[in-house]
Amino acid sequence: MRDVDDQKDPSDLTDEFIKLFRAAAPERSQELDTLLEGVSNLVLRGGDQVGFVMESNSWFIRFSQRSLEAVWVLATSGAQAVELYSGAIWAAQVGMLDLSELESADPSEATYVKALRSNVNNAIDCLNSPDALHCKPIRPLNSGNLFEVLADDCVQLAVAFVFLHELKHRIKDQEETAELEERRADEFALDWLLGAARTYAKESGHEVGKVVAKRGMGIALAMFVIASLSPLKGSTGDPHPSPLDRLRRLLDLVKETVPEQTSFWIIAAAVIFGVLRVKGLPINVDAKGVTHQDLATRLLDALAEVA
Repeated sequence: MRDVDDQKDPSDLTDEFIKLFRAAAPERSQELDTLLEGVSNLVLRGGDQVGFVMESNSWFIRFSQRSLEAVWVLATSGAQAVELYSGAIWAAQVGMLDLSELESADPSEATYVKALRSNVNNAIDCLNSPDALHCKPIRPLNSGNLFEVLADDCVQLAVAFVFLHELKHRIKDQEETAELEERRADEFALDWLLGAARTYAKESGHEVGKVVAKRGMGIALAMFVIASLSPLKGSTGDPHPSPLDRLRRLLDLVKETVPEQTSFWIIAAAVIFGVLRVKGLPINVDAKGVTHQDLATRLLDALAEVA
């Protein structure tokens, strides 16, 4: 999805994004066909202005190349945060580590968090600099199998969430306040990826909890993107839900299906911890002996307190 320059028509990427939506939730394929029957020029790449450009109206979704690349780099940075901090999250739970003392306990932490911040700043510089037409290739960390899996699947799910949000703007069926429209766009994207997961699990033979967990991981990376680009508590005049509200909504939805000691909660905790580290915010969370789900919730509460 990131390398879209090979398209014959560089402006119309409708087919590419329909494939992305279909891959993100295969059980929705028939619904997607009905929803977009007869639609062309739905997703258009255009414009090279500075800033984050991703907008929708009644006719199309338009984005800039630099904005797509920034989403990709930031989602991949979120995956790097998972790679860096999931082990520390577990160690803190069993009493081997105090999360507030991670940098002193692990000499490599300072190097890794510097690289993580560099990758996030790279994406932001790409958006804000007139001369940065493309984001620099993301700086690799100590990548292993976990990172590769997340980068291959969950980053694409993160991109799908962002564009599904925009798709809802394109197909809205009634006039709404700006705030309500943004919340409904979020709910549409969440429901598209999570709402029929049980159907997909039954058809594919997978456990529904694992399906929801994987898709939730992708959405968590999308939340890392949003938290990297926006004030955590939102800003005056911005109708979008704040990054904190969006993260809390995700956790509330996933806990209905995913057990409290599964990998999703470690990954969610690592993403939230990554936001804290990238923004240089203080960390004061007692992780010892709590469940994975409780720790993710405590970290989100801590993030809300210091944002």
